Amino acid sequence: MEAELQRVLELQSQYESRSSPAMSERGLLIRDAAPGWLRSHATDLGKSLGVDDFFVEGRDGTGRKTRVPWMRFGSRSRSPRATEGFYVVYLFDALGGTVFLSLNQGTTDFLGGQFVPKPQGVVIERADWARSILAPWLSSLDGVASIDLHDPHLGAGYELGNVAAIAYERDAIPEESSLLADARTFAEGLGNLYREHDRRPIPQERPELREAEEAAERAGGARKSGSRAGFRTNAREIKAIETHAVALARAYYEDGGFKVKELGKPFDLEVAKDDMVLTVEVKGSTSDGSGVQLTAGEVAHHARAFPDNALVVVRDIILQRSDTSPTASGGRLYELRGWEIDADSLRVISYAYEVPVEMYEHEGVASELLL
Repeated sequence: MEAELQRVLELQSQYESRSSPAMSERGLLIRDAAPGWLRSHATDLGKSLGVDDFFVEGRDGTGRKTRVPWMRFGSRSRSPRATEGFYVVYLFDALGGTVFLSLNQGTTDFLGGQFVPKPQGVVIERADWARSILAPWLSSLDGVASIDLHDPHLGAGYELGNVAAIAYERDAIPEESSLLADARTFAEGLGNLYREHDRRPIPQERPELREAEEAAERAGGARKSGSRAGFRTNAREIKAIETHAVALARAYYEDGGFKVKELGKPFDLEVAKDDMVLTVEVKGSTSDGSGVQLTAGEVAHHARAFPDNALVVVRDIILQRSDTSPTASGGRLYELRGWEIDADSLRVISYAYEVPVEMYEHEGVASELLL
């Protein structure tokens, strides 16, 4: 392993995006030789990690070669691909000066045939969350606080996603017994994170807002395809979440002595008690509920209805996925009565634009497309 890490760093100075003798050699080291050494210690590392689905893989680029090749290990079920979950990864800086052993996370999504960075705020929040959980482990670690991969593209994401790291400098790679000890230490840290993950919620991207953004992109003709790993929901799943949230909201108001009517549009519920009548907007979320989608009609209605209105958010709903009959359960309900929509809290996702009629009145500009 010592020789493999050293040689990859040496080959970094010969980087090319296309295949070349140097890049072919680098690929064999990243995909086969170095991961093979880690696999030879799979029993030891898997025990330190505390899982029975330990895996190792290395990547140096799909098609075009990447400036920052990597090898990673972890639990296959908790991180089925490099864009998801937390794992331990060896990251080689673009200049070939340092390889970092890093406890890191998925920082991109594969959309439209290319890797798209996750929102920086989400990545940073997750790294901070992991550090807060691993504080005792981090205090005993003799490592570096940050990493520098000298790459403004994918490397920049890895830098943000780093939780903790050890730096191995070129021409000073430790002997294999030390490399194994460090790998075992990071496996223990990752195992601690996995176990705490089962007890403490992890910050996550707000799926409802991402779905709205992607729908707006599709409506506007954006040429993107694919799914945002781990977040995309289909129409049946969205309906299951909405139905469950409305049912919980109805029960909440009925338990409070209100008479409830379900309307759907332009608002979900009308609730009445004594001389009080409220129009209620209900939103369900599988995330922390810190962002929900509102239509223009909903915003307009509740601007008029204030203060005789309310927003109910049911967050942390558990979605059981199914191709035919997805189900939703659980969740925590929060009510904001007298809901005044602050314009500063609204984020525009798309616009409807009226195309000037004169654009189509000029002859000789357009060309026919025959299918």
